[in-house]
Amino acid sequence: MMNVFMLQLIAMITMFCDHVASTFLDNLVWMRCVGRFAFPIYALLLAEGYRHMRSDRDRVWQHLGGYVILALVSEACYDVLEFKPITITDMAGSQSALITLLLAFVGLIAIDHWKGRRIYVGSVVLLTALMNYLIKSNYKFAGVLLVYALYFYLNKMEKLNYGQRLLFLLGIFACYLPIYHWARYDFSLTAFVEKLPGANTWWYLTHILIACLLAGYNGELGIRSKTFHLVYKWFYPAHLLLLGIIWQLM
Repeated sequence: MMNVFMLQLIAMITMFCDHVASTFLDNLVWMRCVGRFAFPIYALLLAEGYRHMRSDRDRVWQHLGGYVILALVSEACYDVLEFKPITITDMAGSQSALITLLLAFVGLIAIDHWKGRRIYVGSVVLLTALMNYLIKSNYKFAGVLLVYALYFYLNKMEKLNYGQRLLFLLGIFACYLPIYHWARYDFSLTAFVEKLPGANTWWYLTHILIACLLAGYNGELGIRSKTFHLVYKWFYPAHLLLLGIIWQLM
């Protein structure tokens, strides 16, 4: 069974593998597939964190401020890795996954505030997804939708056995992946169909394994360490900056 500590560790390792492959190894397929584990884990843990703090509004706003700072720092480090040389035009053309997660966190606050008012909640879901797409943040239209879907899943998780959790998660990914790839190709159905064979097929298959992993999450924290918490929190911008510096010097 997976706890928070184990998922955090897996997220950091798989994300590092993904960025090494995309930067230095010409998108080596098996490493990029390993990297697919990272974002769903981050999305689940963000939703889980909000779920446990939502009754404490002061804590929610404190975390939001922390996420804003982390997202801004991460964005600068992301640009160092992503663009060579770094130009204003390129920087505006792609944003990091932390921007996606920040938007999703804001969306969760709004959804919780307007829960029971379906029109408002639906508007928040669509507007945050559209905003993520328009600012060209990672995971496009589908990134924030995945966080919301996992938040809904976590609220139901305790009543489900492993098999039911697995089916629930497979259903989420079966919706998330086509939406993500469709948006990635600017909602062109032709491009979506043409790009499906090859690496994208492996992405779909990899998410079966991701669903198996996340279905084993037991809701427990696991090892608790302030040092590890800081490492997990800042690992995203730190590893981007490290790899980015190496890339810029090559």
